[in-house]
Amino acid sequence: MTGVQTCALPILQHLTNRWIFRPVPGGTEIDFHVDFAFRSKMLEKLMGLIFHEAVTRMVRAFETRAAQVLTRSA
Repeated sequence: MTGVQTCALPILQHLTNRWIFRPVPGGTEIDFHVDFAFRSKMLEKLMGLIFHEAVTRMVRAFETRAAQVLTRSA
């Protein structure tokens, strides 16, 4: 398991992300979890959708890169 937990940003109450890699027949299962909360409820409502989009893009980039690496090594 790889994880990061930080409260270094003054606008965040917490930010946690976790990657878990599990071997499964024929490959690897990956579990990715992100949890965050802003200190301001108003800011949380405004920024929540942007963070969701950022996480979606990060996962998509990971999948794209993994496919490139796996294709080259096959």
